Amino acid sequence: MTLFFKPLVLVFMFSVFSIESTQAQGRQVAAHVHGVNQLQMVKNDNKLFVIYRMPLGQLEEAKVSNHVHDEHFHAHGKESDHKTSHEAENRLEDLKDYDQLFSASGITTQCELTDFNFELYAVSADKDDPHAGHKDAILEYQFNCRHDWTLSAIKIKAFNLFKGLERVDFEGLLDGVGVTESTFSDDTRVEF
Repeated sequence: MTLFFKPLVLVFMFSVFSIESTQAQGRQVAAHVHGVNQLQMVKNDNKLFVIYRMPLGQLEEAKVSNHVHDEHFHAHGKESDHKTSHEAENRLEDLKDYDQLFSASGITTQCELTDFNFELYAVSADKDDPHAGHKDAILEYQFNCRHDWTLSAIKIKAFNLFKGLERVDFEGLLDGVGVTESTFSDDTRVEF
């Protein structure tokens, strides 16, 4: 990620999470919620940065395109924890194909994916928390696009991939204009 772009993304994410924190009335910032995913997007000139966040357990239901997965996703014991971790990493790596989660004709035709990363993190370290042991996955995509490219809409396709997905919360900063919208399976398009 370029040195210019990363601070812009961090400022945006801090402001979004600060607002969410004050509205949360005591819950954790960007709390782990089953059935809800978050899609955050920052576009500035020819750079597009996208973060997709979801509960890791959601991958159990996924029909991810590139790998066939025969093993049970949830397993118990130290040996099977390794298998589960490997299974999760394979499924997340398959999501490098971002078109499974979101799409826009301009991204496909005018942009090139230059970086993809994912990270798993524990939702809570507190053993008494009902979400103890649960993890979230954060997928990060960076694109270089044509200088004259504009983004007017995006379609959330994750509803086709995850059976239990109820809502995707979209937050974007697109060439200086902020957009916040929730999408549902019957209305998956966000227009800017």
